[in-house]
Amino acid sequence: MTFRKTIRIVHLWLGLLTGAVVLVSMIAAAIFVWDKELTDWYYHDYVFVTPQATPPLPLSQLVEAARQTVPGKQLRWIDIDRDPAQAYVFVSYKENSSPTGWTNWDDYMYWDQIYIDPYTGKRLVVVDML
Repeated sequence: MTFRKTIRIVHLWLGLLTGAVVLVSMIAAAIFVWDKELTDWYYHDYVFVTPQATPPLPLSQLVEAARQTVPGKQLRWIDIDRDPAQAYVFVSYKENSSPTGWTNWDDYMYWDQIYIDPYTGKRLVVVDML
């Protein structure tokens, strides 16, 4: 085998290996960038509600409905979209005082997203994000 042929084979395999690494990182980046859109698509039945002519229920009533869904857990924030056809998302999490793992999710004891219909106060789904 000549030196030139050896260099071609090494170049081919290094290029394929590098291409695979770039492909995996690009897929991970695309998932990160389109997180909201992918979540809306995957949980479509829970994210979108039928808008009604009446205004949404008072926020205090919706907060109470979310608290009853996850008793003993503290609500941290609420995502309210401008689109009247989207459910309100209540987020509840607790940080782990002594994380032991390698990933960001090991920093939390629990992380729940509670989807509530703003017009009826009905719990649509609780998504465990861990």
